[in-house]
Amino acid sequence: FIELAGDEVFWKTFSNTIVYSFFTVALIMVYALALALLLYKNTIKGEKLFRSLFYIPSLLSMITVGIAWRFILGDEMGIINYLLRAAGGNGVRWLTDSKLAMVSIILVSIWAQAGYYMVVLIAGLQAIPIELYEAAKIDGASAPKTFTSITLPLLRSTLLVVLVLATIASFKAYELISVMTKGGPGYATKFIVQQVYQVAFLEDRMGYASAMSIVLMLILSLFTVLQFK
Repeated sequence: FIELAGDEVFWKTFSNTIVYSFFTVALIMVYALALALLLYKNTIKGEKLFRSLFYIPSLLSMITVGIAWRFILGDEMGIINYLLRAAGGNGVRWLTDSKLAMVSIILVSIWAQAGYYMVVLIAGLQAIPIELYEAAKIDGASAPKTFTSITLPLLRSTLLVVLVLATIASFKAYELISVMTKGGPGYATKFIVQQVYQVAFLEDRMGYASAMSIVLMLILSLFTVLQFK
């Protein structure tokens, strides 16, 4: 633990994990809630089809998702860069630029996970009594007022579940990053879990990796307690 306190690589992976977790969880919460509000009460045609389309990515393994998106975002063989060059433009270093790589990982994570949380939030929305909305409509409440006074308060417990599960999942992110960027370029997308794996199984330092894992557990416990508060 003393060695860990001065380990610059560990703290770099820790900061990467915090950045990734913050943006991924925040955007998943907003995106999944928006999808749930749009698709939970038969307001658009083909609602069940859209639910299925948004949910399907969450059924895929993250390794499969990572391989698929490497074919899409790759520098030389990626579909997007191929189309950009065919149109006379230049390719974009989606996975090899330090800033763009993190953005790409975050966006792919949202695409892969939001459908699952959308279904959870739809269940929470459907549990809210319709009579409350009817009473609000009779009283002349606007849509924003109804959302802030009825929907959000009664969806709070469901939002907490989504928040905690999404945070834990973001701190455990491994397969997607390993396949898409391998933690690169440099340490730009290397997270705590990747560092634990490297120290334990590539450097054969099980004790040091265990110390990292305990720190990760304590961090997750702290975030969970704060979220419940």
